[in-house]
Amino acid sequence: TNVLGVNSYKYYVIHITKANGFGGYSQIGEIEFYENNPPPTITTITTSSVNSTHVGVNINDNNYTTYWQSGPSTYSSEVPTGNDTFNPSTGPIINGSWLKIEYSSGINATSYRYTCPEQYNTPKSWSIYGSNDDSTYTLLHQVSGVNHNTWWSSNSDWKTYTNVLGVNSYKYYVIHITKTNLFGGYSQIGEIEFYE
Repeated sequence: TNVLGVNSYKYYVIHITKANGFGGYSQIGEIEFYENNPPPTITTITTSSVNSTHVGVNINDNNYTTYWQSGPSTYSSEVPTGNDTFNPSTGPIINGSWLKIEYSSGINATSYRYTCPEQYNTPKSWSIYGSNDDSTYTLLHQVSGVNHNTWWSSNSDWKTYTNVLGVNSYKYYVIHITKTNLFGGYSQIGEIEFYE
């Protein structure tokens, strides 16, 4: 910790001058460069429902071909059916599927971005909530009427919202989807990231 100085750099290199053992090569599993303390990591991902193998952890596997999908018949003609609901504890229970990310400690996220596996059944309207106790949630951002054909061309395209989440730190973040595009009866997210 605190060994790299105070200057900012775009590129960092680790040059290995000696290796342990005798295999004739060197190895690294994961490496991170960070400010001050290691960044919080995602510890748990929970969802209101899932469809088959399209489970919540897929949104954090760095694989554009896997994704989370809400349960069947959670939407009809783009509108939630009421099979999935979210209770922010600061207002009425709201229809729609949701995905919740828990971090190892609070993260002061100001921005977020997500991908979708296909152009159909992408989120059309949604809300982002934050919480530190997984009980009372604060509304951070709302989006309405985003049509898939305005941004989606492949499953590796990111839809980004910058500096929209305020300045407070939260351990839990929820995306609650209140409307979905088109007619599949469910909603989907490929990858989602919250960041400062």
